[in-house]
Amino acid sequence: MTDAPIDHDNLEEFRAPEDYDAEHGALDADGAFMVAFAAATGGPVLDIACGTGRIALPLARAGIRVTGIDLSAQMLEHARAQSAGLPLSLHLADVRDFTLHDGPFRCATMAGHAFQQMLDDADQRALFRCVHRHLATGGVFVFDSRNPNGQETYTTKGEEFWHSYIGADGKPGETFTESRWDEARQLLHYTVIRRRKGRAETRQRITLRYTPAEILARHLVAEGFVVLAQYGDWAWGPVRKDSYEIGTVARRL
Repeated sequence: MTDAPIDHDNLEEFRAPEDYDAEHGALDADGAFMVAFAAATGGPVLDIACGTGRIALPLARAGIRVTGIDLSAQMLEHARAQSAGLPLSLHLADVRDFTLHDGPFRCATMAGHAFQQMLDDADQRALFRCVHRHLATGGVFVFDSRNPNGQETYTTKGEEFWHSYIGADGKPGETFTESRWDEARQLLHYTVIRRRKGRAETRQRITLRYTPAEILARHLVAEGFVVLAQYGDWAWGPVRKDSYEIGTVARRL
């Protein structure tokens, strides 16, 4: 086993923001939960791995001051183009090592399972330390991660169909995945394959870590948080063995 878990930057999925938004930009159940939760705090809000602004933009349009950080310059530029006149500032930053001067924040969000790109304990705890440093005392951090017990996390036999979608140019497409499970590291290595009429096939790699709820809670406590709740769905249900989600809410001490 080599020290490095991957041989790519884990950002290949995030370099075509218009296409990303066309496929994933809808404010679905997890997004609606986080927007409502963050709005209830009154802000200011720190949106971590903000991407094209799926969470940050609705909050800013509601008049809440938001700061977003992301490691994809392309995604940030797309969000910036939609944020003129809004109380939203955007920064290119590594979520494991950042320093901002917009806070302290009353709430931090991290949606879209972006947390799963923290590929080991050190990455996860570095993120938690940064969030803790930027939150006001009593501020809350809400983020999502897939439950390793709630779905198949095994190597696929070739390609598997994921979904159909309409691209930014209005043309239909289909998305397939190939995956390989690394049991020792609890990592799922995906290749996402997209085929669209009149366009060449694209293949992007992304690797995600699957961490049990109790390990997430342990790391948070070690970095100065108290875990208020962990949800197995976006209707406030508990985490069960077969839950798909782990939605964690933690408060900074």
